[in-house]
Amino acid sequence: MKKLLFLILSVIVFVSCSDEIPEEKATLKSGRTVLAYLISNNNSTNLDKYLKQNLVDMYSGLAQAKDSCTLLVYYRPYSSDADGLEGPSLLQYNSDGKGNINNKQSLVGQDLTAANVIKAASISVFPDETHNALDKKTMSRVLEQMLKLSPSTNYGIIFGSHGTSWMQGNEVVGRSFGDDAGYNINIPEMADVLEEVFSGKQLDFILFDACMMATAEVCYEFKDVTDYLIGAVVETHVYGHPYDVILPKLFRTTVPYDEICKDYIDYSRELEAWGTCAAVDCSKMDDLAEAVANSLGENSEKLLTLDIDDIQQYGVGSFKYFSFDIVDCFRVLNDGNTVALDDVINKVVVAKEALYGIQYPTVGNSLYTIEEGHFCGIGMYLPYKVEKSSWNSYYETLSWYKAVGWERYKTLLTDK
Repeated sequence: MKKLLFLILSVIVFVSCSDEIPEEKATLKSGRTVLAYLISNNNSTNLDKYLKQNLVDMYSGLAQAKDSCTLLVYYRPYSSDADGLEGPSLLQYNSDGKGNINNKQSLVGQDLTAANVIKAASISVFPDETHNALDKKTMSRVLEQMLKLSPSTNYGIIFGSHGTSWMQGNEVVGRSFGDDAGYNINIPEMADVLEEVFSGKQLDFILFDACMMATAEVCYEFKDVTDYLIGAVVETHVYGHPYDVILPKLFRTTVPYDEICKDYIDYSRELEAWGTCAAVDCSKMDDLAEAVANSLGENSEKLLTLDIDDIQQYGVGSFKYFSFDIVDCFRVLNDGNTVALDDVINKVVVAKEALYGIQYPTVGNSLYTIEEGHFCGIGMYLPYKVEKSSWNSYYETLSWYKAVGWERYKTLLTDK
């Protein structure tokens, strides 16, 4: 848990549809401000209408808050946005805890549309309308402006877009996180941005509403940035989380991570989709790395003959074998004995839920299913056991690779 630093910050106040940025003083708020960083500018797989619905649901959830609180949303719209956004924008919503948002009775019923929710915000369009939301400097600038707009004792942040876990971004074909007209950001660089922006501030959680982010590699990169990471180890459906249900819970002093995971899975079940969700205590990731390193060392002679098809894995199509269940890996490797990992995993993964069995085939197909008893909530890649040279060479640059000591087994697994 990082120490809280209580600062009075200058604030940039954004006014509707203005490029002028007048500066005022804002009072430090007690409690959590929730931020959302949503990128819908995806030409190949347009997320705009789905993220707009997420925005509507966030607004609806905020209206249910019982205490005053603030939601700040960065929205990078699709290039042909039709709901009133002229370009990348910041939208601010302040709830008084009595059903009023931005000093007006909250929208309900037929009035609760994306266009009306956008109109109800305190909003500013960024002057550089074509900026890349996934450029490190741009992301840093946007987040810093959000923090200035609502200085708080602690924060939580939602990232909504495409994702491909730890894998290196490569235009639209392979994203690490995000897709802004083909641009993306790799997880180590994203962690650098957040560590710089939130230095001395309390970031309670990161919620990834993006595919395949609940992996050891991702969580390890963020271990010095946030306390908890919420995400799915599999590909996610386009509808995202039920924010009208979970957003009020994200403002609680103690976030009920078990409820957040259950709400997502219940929602996925209603949609007849698929899903996993886990909340990971990032402060325990060094413990997990040590446990995995020890388990690899104890079973190193079995690595060469390990059949990866016997392990619960989490990728489909071109992402097949990108991640395997950590506990299930050592179940197979160590003849069913996972005692050395069970205790650590139970501390690292504080909540988990999934849709199990053949009635919930992952990504709407029958390539594989999530098997109950083989899902610990978090996955990891097995370098060199998967023969993808581009994946393996990039994997060697990741912090998790070094922490676990995978280099010790490179010769064993590649000298064939």
